[in-house]
Amino acid sequence: MKTVWTFMCSGSARLFALLLLSALVPATTLDLLFTARARDMLTDQTHTAVVEQAKAYASTTYERLRNGDEALRLIAAEFGAKGTATPLLDQYAKPHFAAITHLNAAGQPAQIFGPVRTLPRLDDMARAHLARNDAVILTATAEGAPPRIILIRAANGTAADKGMLFAELAANNLWHNSGGFADTADFCALDHSGKVLHCSRPQADTDLSRFAAQPLANAFGKLDWQGANANTLGGYWRLSLQPRFQAADWTILASQPAPPAVERFAGMRPVYACVVILLMVVAALLLALPVRGSAAAGVTAERNAGRDEPPVGAAT
Repeated sequence: MKTVWTFMCSGSARLFALLLLSALVPATTLDLLFTARARDMLTDQTHTAVVEQAKAYASTTYERLRNGDEALRLIAAEFGAKGTATPLLDQYAKPHFAAITHLNAAGQPAQIFGPVRTLPRLDDMARAHLARNDAVILTATAEGAPPRIILIRAANGTAADKGMLFAELAANNLWHNSGGFADTADFCALDHSGKVLHCSRPQADTDLSRFAAQPLANAFGKLDWQGANANTLGGYWRLSLQPRFQAADWTILASQPAPPAVERFAGMRPVYACVVILLMVVAALLLALPVRGSAAAGVTAERNAGRDEPPVGAAT
């Protein structure tokens, strides 16, 4: 203990403090900056991957809508020719639809596949598109029930005066996210007004409140927010339904927790800050301690000077 104190009070302590400040503190600061840079790079890579997941899910969803429209086109031709449901119609309908209803020119509905559904109202613009043999997509909502996606076509495929087919797309076929998507990613689909059409898990709705408040000016982009348990990274991709379908664009949101490495990098920042502060405090204490040799020399000089001074009042 005495040896340590002797070293701390010696002139070498100041040199050690200077070396500590000139070497360890800059090195620790550079390490901190490198760690922050590595964290930012890893976060950016993960963010890009999440946006690509949203793009892939949007492409898959559009492909399912297109396949459903092709099936409904065949069903419209079959129903227009036979005027009633046939086994072939059921074969076309089962993979894509939960229910199909025919609405004749007089406005009378007839169920031809699946359970009876309440039909949404059509405006003049939708009827004009149906007259041009365009497909129309509507969203039907009910209190306490998930939104239903309705695909509509003219019954005979050429005009709406022979009636229309309202086909409710099967949710398990339209929205399921199996087939190469990340297991840790969650997906949500929003309509043009920001209403939720589907989420892969109910808890994702809590993230949407933060997501909806952020601007979506571009066709795709990155988003991030603080989730319930961990930092969540998000990305969105705008799904354009036109010109094939008469409907406003949808937005696909993909989100997943940040990688564990990002969390570890974030947790290391306080550690590095404490190390830098500790080193600076130690260096400051070493610089503040008196040098042992200098203090002893000063005391000896004062004693010698006191011996050489004449007594007070003595003649010179």
